[in-house]
Amino acid sequence: GSDTRVGSGSGSDTRVGAGSASAVEARAERLAREVADLNITLSVLERKRQEDRREIEENLMASLRQTVYPEMAALKRGGAPPDVRKCLSLLERALDQMTTSFSRSLATGPRPLTPTESRVAWLIKEGLTSQEIADHLNISTKTVSYHRGNLRRKLGLKSREESLRERLSSLS
Repeated sequence: GSDTRVGSGSGSDTRVGAGSASAVEARAERLAREVADLNITLSVLERKRQEDRREIEENLMASLRQTVYPEMAALKRGGAPPDVRKCLSLLERALDQMTTSFSRSLATGPRPLTPTESRVAWLIKEGLTSQEIADHLNISTKTVSYHRGNLRRKLGLKSREESLRERLSSLS
């Protein structure tokens, strides 16, 4: 009367009594509550991770401002040659960029960039020409062009009408 057939259809039917069906329902409800609790825990952990990341970024920037930037400024003021001053300016901007969403979006997107592609992307975003990038990274302009092509492909830029620099700037 109150039995329910459960089976795989291969002739190995198992009879489950009404009491067993309520036990299955109770277990399903318990598992649903556990999943809901786990989802809440994951949300709390994710929020904490984001807060920790922000705190680390803020501490890093404060440290840079107190120690590294003053030394770089002193070097720039101290009569360093123009090429050294330009390198110091790029270094200063690179340090600023390290904790921004630009670097994270390039490194963790659907098509993450290699370290060299990231450096080339950042220099393009800063307005350097291919020749300046080549000089700065001590590579050929042909290598810069190769990385530009990879960047365009990974960022989904199909035509030359779309500016690579503008796309990179929009990511920050």
